Amino acid sequence: MARLKEVPISSRYIARAAYDSEQRVLELQLADGTKRTHRRVPEWKVDGLRSASSPGEYYLDHLAPIYQRYWFRKALIGAMPVLMLFGAILLVLLR
Repeated sequence: MARLKEVPISSRYIARAAYDSEQRVLELQLADGTKRTHRRVPEWKVDGLRSASSPGEYYLDHLAPIYQRYWFRKALIGAMPVLMLFGAILLVLLR
């Protein structure tokens, strides 16, 4: 079970941030209501988010492009059987 602790930040882009230091999970709610969950985020990166003059810019530059979002990994794993079937069909057609 995640033990999320609120990360105090002041941002127009990020409405809320919470971090679980044991699981290294960062959960964000953006100002538009979008929720993001990032895995394997080291605590020093969260400290950077907390102390940044622009947390939204820090997130976009240093966290979003690097740390995988949970939904993407889950979607990719769910799509594996379809991708394998598609690959097998291509192999048959290309013979």
